[in-house]
Amino acid sequence: HLDGSLLIMGGATKLAGLLLRQGACTDPLSGCSFPDMLHSEDRAKFVAYMSSSMAEAQLSQADVPPHSLHVRLLDSMGNTVDVQLFCSSMVDTHDPSRMS
Repeated sequence: HLDGSLLIMGGATKLAGLLLRQGACTDPLSGCSFPDMLHSEDRAKFVAYMSSSMAEAQLSQADVPPHSLHVRLLDSMGNTVDVQLFCSSMVDTHDPSRMS
């Protein structure tokens, strides 16, 4: 899960393992900037994709079906890992005016 600033909110232990970024702590990527883990050529495309997804969700005020984007993540040694990301937004049940 990412917050509105595209920081990892937690629960990304499998991603940490995939990118060889495990540490002594139980949640090594919590608070990290997700765009910073992308190949430099994919960062702007990802940010535009997320901005568009969030705007679409806010306009519709309803759940938005997931859609995908192909990007390259960087592991701890700078090697690229091709991935397909899926984005889905849902109405926050605690605050219906806010999307999550």
